[in-house]
Amino acid sequence: MTVASGLRVGALKVAAVVVVLCLASVAQASADLLVNGSGELSPFDENGWTKVTDGWAQRSSAPSPVDGSAYFSAGTNATAELYQDIDVSAYSAAIGLGHQLFTFAGYLAGWGSDDMARVVVEYRDSGGGVLSSYDTGDLTSSQAWLYRENTTLAPANTTTIRVRLISTKNAGTNNDGYYDNLSLVALQAPMAARVDVNPRSGTPTASITNQTTGANLWVGGGNEGDFFLGYPGDSVPILQSNGVIIANCNELTSRTDRGGVAVVGNSSWPGGSSFNGGMWIASFTSAGNTGNEDNYDFSFGWFPYTLGWIGGHINAAGTGFDGSGNLPAGSTVSNAVSGGVHEGEYLLTLDGIDPRTDGMLFVVDGRNGDNVAVAGVPSLDTIEGSNSWHIAAFDESANFDTYEQGQVSFLYVPYSTEGLCGGWIGSDGTKKESRGEFSVTRAGTGQYELVIPDDAGGYHDDGDGILLLTVAKLIENGATGDGNGVDDNAIAWAYDAAANGGDGAFVVETYDLYTWGDQDTEFVFAFVRYDGLLDVPGPPLGTIFVVR
Repeated sequence: MTVASGLRVGALKVAAVVVVLCLASVAQASADLLVNGSGELSPFDENGWTKVTDGWAQRSSAPSPVDGSAYFSAGTNATAELYQDIDVSAYSAAIGLGHQLFTFAGYLAGWGSDDMARVVVEYRDSGGGVLSSYDTGDLTSSQAWLYRENTTLAPANTTTIRVRLISTKNAGTNNDGYYDNLSLVALQAPMAARVDVNPRSGTPTASITNQTTGANLWVGGGNEGDFFLGYPGDSVPILQSNGVIIANCNELTSRTDRGGVAVVGNSSWPGGSSFNGGMWIASFTSAGNTGNEDNYDFSFGWFPYTLGWIGGHINAAGTGFDGSGNLPAGSTVSNAVSGGVHEGEYLLTLDGIDPRTDGMLFVVDGRNGDNVAVAGVPSLDTIEGSNSWHIAAFDESANFDTYEQGQVSFLYVPYSTEGLCGGWIGSDGTKKESRGEFSVTRAGTGQYELVIPDDAGGYHDDGDGILLLTVAKLIENGATGDGNGVDDNAIAWAYDAAANGGDGAFVVETYDLYTWGDQDTEFVFAFVRYDGLLDVPGPPLGTIFVVR
């Protein structure tokens, strides 16, 4: 399945007030898997490549190399081919679950306008059968390099990727198809989508308006307030045992019509109605504080453990995990207080990770009910659990210090994640911790505007990606005693073209429980692009899948 290819030009917009610099989504999940991709080492058939035809040689001028001192030239045959097979069995776990992407990139050129250069990238099974392919087509260029890039979701059963260089001579003595700076890298990408739901009440119709290019996520409206998820397509459930989904309400409404979402599955809600045992989205309304289900637009990101994401599902008692992946050894979860007003506040400690400086935690309630989950970040060393996230779940009709014990799913995103655009934002809109050069404007009580530049000098909107959001305020009035606790706020977002003085912005709103009125609070956010990648730091990630 092809995800993206070629060069991209974003829509140009002008913004005057706030700027967020989103780091380029450069693939660094693996080193270059292609050997001798610039033809610097010769002979080629002793340095990674296999000759189908003889005559391949190095060339160094007309045109000049893209980098280095040489590139591939096809010789004199009428048709010439050179290929390389890359063993990708190390990524078999992610490939088998439909999670692994690979990006090919390279430059092609010729002497004049007659001879043609072509690259074919084939995804092959163990028997050599071609499961999927990317083809640049025959390209002609008069001594000018043409750049081509393609990202493909590797089909299940892919064990080898073959990169073929195919040159065709149409005139003259030499076969002037040239190639330089070729690469193949493995990527780890979350899948993201934004879902439009109608009507507000009754049996819903749900449709994905945008999603990760080529991901083939699916959503279906089963009944009011319940939305089944599938990937890939409508026949494969997304299982809690395989990763974490973080979802947010993607609709800003009046105070009497606000709502929230939860992510439910067989681990957190055994025996519940689900899509073939998979996860689903449950949404509720704040109207009347009755906890009734209702239909709201929502966004979600799917983060598989096989790609190295750290996350899990905390059990109802707050004493352990119903499932998790890639947690550092020694990580724990426990009740902050046994009995009293803080019953139900959980301390999550990821061993060796400082919640204040190392990364962000995103949480979502795991029950089929009207609950809001938050993850407070401590500022004081004196408070209990100063090296832990303070996780709490509130009933939508509850007030501060009134927690409910229940299942909560969590995702840890390190600040060192390649491609990350996001941070920990204070109640006044200041940056407490962040990555990328960005600013955020507090536009009003409980309202914050984010403007995110694209790669072409313009600005992103909700057609380009989603926001992950979690309330992150921990109220600390000393080491012990009443007055400490996780802030009781809900959070939602939408893109508003009229915001930021008419230049457009992602608008984040935060609401106090139980009134659901506007209220300032701290939160963490990450921007997940549909055509970009968040790469978890670390070694190639086809094999570090752990479930506890």
